[in-house]
Amino acid sequence: MKKILLFLVIILLPAAGYAQDYFVSNNGTDAPGYGTLTQPFATIQYASTVATAGSNVNVMAGTYYWANHHPNQFRNI
Repeated sequence: MKKILLFLVIILLPAAGYAQDYFVSNNGTDAPGYGTLTQPFATIQYASTVATAGSNVNVMAGTYYWANHHPNQFRNI
């Protein structure tokens, strides 16, 4: 039983280290080293490229637009 428990700890512990929390805010910066609560990313798109399986992307309150689009650029089709 102890061997099985030790095996599970060895296998599952490294996987827990890869999951990370990232943050996105309108006043953030899309650059390496950012993505924390105090220095968030600026776009959801950038956070999605940095995040790995098991990571959490926390989007703070605000209005977000698709890349290279602004409300004034939308037109009726």
